Amino acid sequence: MEISLFKTLGQIAGIGGISLAVVFLLFRDFIRKSIFPKFSDKSAYRLIRLFLLLTFLIGVLGIAALIYLATHPDTHQQTSTVYRVRVTVLSDGIPVENAVVWSTAGGEAKRVAGGYEIDIPKSTIPSDGRLTLFSEVQSAFLRGKKEINLAPGERKKT
Repeated sequence: MEISLFKTLGQIAGIGGISLAVVFLLFRDFIRKSIFPKFSDKSAYRLIRLFLLLTFLIGVLGIAALIYLATHPDTHQQTSTVYRVRVTVLSDGIPVENAVVWSTAGGEAKRVAGGYEIDIPKSTIPSDGRLTLFSEVQSAFLRGKKEINLAPGERKKT
């Protein structure tokens, strides 16, 4: 039941639903404990009240996180530690399918529709933001390079 509850609430309400499922399951398991007869009525009441308050706060924080992410969808992209550079290799204005692409800052080159995407860690970019991209098609004896600037405020499409 627990897995299906997490799955259903996660699909319906995302992280807020998952936090509600956590609150429900924690409270259910907490109430089932047989420690309450060992406490006085006043101590048992305080313990339950404290647990309710803490689990309620967990649920509220999860729902607040859901609302924040829904209203600020681009916030997590601004703090990304990776540049994603899209590269299209052209020969006489026509995209080349079998090119090999790399950069001076390294990174992982992946084949995507219409070209390549290179994931470059920000830590490998020089302080001036300059990056040189290279491409090569060995079968056609073609080589090329292009310098771009990844410095903030100086990005332009090339």
